[in-house]
Amino acid sequence: MSKTNRFARIAGTAPARGFSPRGLAVAAILAMLTSAACSGAGEDADGRRLPNDHQVVADATPADTENVVDVRVTDGSSGESYLHTGDLVWVYDRGVVIRRKANLDGLPNAVVVVGGLARYQLVGDEYVYQRFLTTYNEYEGIPTPSAKKLLRYVEENLGQIFVGREHNILGIDAVKLDAEKNWEWHTPNSFSVPFTIRYRQRRNNTTVEDRSDTFDIRFYRNAADQPLHNLLATETSQSTLATEVFDSGAIDRMPTLRSNFK
Repeated sequence: MSKTNRFARIAGTAPARGFSPRGLAVAAILAMLTSAACSGAGEDADGRRLPNDHQVVADATPADTENVVDVRVTDGSSGESYLHTGDLVWVYDRGVVIRRKANLDGLPNAVVVVGGLARYQLVGDEYVYQRFLTTYNEYEGIPTPSAKKLLRYVEENLGQIFVGREHNILGIDAVKLDAEKNWEWHTPNSFSVPFTIRYRQRRNNTTVEDRSDTFDIRFYRNAADQPLHNLLATETSQSTLATEVFDSGAIDRMPTLRSNFK
């Protein structure tokens, strides 16, 4: 799957429900889900046994298993046990990724990827599963406009990128989509793409600067089969490449984005 067709993030959605065994059929599904999980169990700083990854996967698996595609613990970390400062209890957090059917009309292959933490609380000498804390959602299998179409749309809507400072933008040198970063889906009809724009800008009445800035541009559409109809740009990084000083009044006579560089 290409980078331009991969992911969408939504923070703060409802947590997945805890898993409760429901007969041999559920047990068979869990066996499939946990087959790729690491089975090693660790201990906390005081030597108390932590849940192994098989148990974490079982606990974090939603009850509606018919909609579950797969569940796995995250790579690169075995979790963390610590004293929770808010509740003053020991907890253990293990990263989990749940892939489930998105059940979107007209998109039978769409999958929502739910990332979060399986949280356990120390009760006596045992860590007991408490809840799943959702940190993000991502969508897979949702059609997206091509990079070429997105680039054209940005070039045709530069006024929205630089809204509020159009009179200070003196030229656009290059607009590039960052091909090394994933496109992030917020909903099936809204997604963000990182762009880098090189441009000239008035710093003050006598100074012009050449800049290369990164923008997180969020695109909107009314439906998956509808064209883009709006965007919102957030500047995420700034870099000044060069500056040039002019006589007083010279910059005022330069064409700007507001005048469409005429």
